[in-house]
Amino acid sequence: MGLFDSFGKRQRLPEQALNNFTPRAQQVLALARTEADRFNHNFVGTEHLLLGLIKLGQGTGVTALRNMGLDLETIRREVEKMVGTGPGEKMIGNIPYTPRVKKILALTAKQARELHHTYLGTEHILLGMIIEGDGVAGRVLKKLGVELEKTRQEILKELDPNAERPKPAPIIRATAQPLICVRDVEASSQWYQKLLVCTSAHGGKEYERLNSQGRLVLQLHRWDVGHDHGPIGDPNIKAGNGLLLWFEINDFDAAVARVNELKAEIVRGPLDHAGASQMEIWLKDLDGYVVVISSRYPTPKQ
Repeated sequence: MGLFDSFGKRQRLPEQALNNFTPRAQQVLALARTEADRFNHNFVGTEHLLLGLIKLGQGTGVTALRNMGLDLETIRREVEKMVGTGPGEKMIGNIPYTPRVKKILALTAKQARELHHTYLGTEHILLGMIIEGDGVAGRVLKKLGVELEKTRQEILKELDPNAERPKPAPIIRATAQPLICVRDVEASSQWYQKLLVCTSAHGGKEYERLNSQGRLVLQLHRWDVGHDHGPIGDPNIKAGNGLLLWFEINDFDAAVARVNELKAEIVRGPLDHAGASQMEIWLKDLDGYVVVISSRYPTPKQ
């Protein structure tokens, strides 16, 4: 059993675990509680942990962020934009850690082991937040371009400037570029532009590219046009069997209104998918493809 495996059953860190944290890392944990109290939150979430690290303003973790060109004040503002204040009444007693924070603390210990360190420092907490990734802290760091391998190299450089570093492996990225066949490209283009508030990046009766904020979200291709690649599918077979066109948006209520304006056939919803912390509505497009519009809760508990 690892150092943090039974931590979820407790309010406080096990004494053995606390002793392994450096003084600065212990300050981060204390400051995280202070930040939770400042927001009147009855939990210590990943957002408070990141704010605690920023408020400390020193240590290897903070130095690594600065060396990557990040401004601590910018990080703080991004976090505070994503969280709201809690009820006026403050919780009496010890504020509990959320499951995501417990996971980060377990990852903190794991990162220290992988780097062959006998202590848990601010740098390991930072790596844990990046790896966890789904909490407010991870999403803010991702938004600001903080990458795991680059951060790890900055940490190692800070700890031992003279050590030779292996060249990092090339970063391989894959970007989805979904394409569907439709009977009327222009009509489908107008339908999706209305639904997703996206724009045409190509136009025409045979092929279309739809962009949102400059990024490709969907390609439309007419069934009976082969171009240089030949036919893509059989228009006589029911479209979309086993396929969901899933789009995450940030204006769910307005999107539902647009669905109603389009008089689209609604398959499910609107519904609250609590297990995924998001709202959803399922509908069919002009060709019968099932389209899912989802939106994460505006202020999820992390």
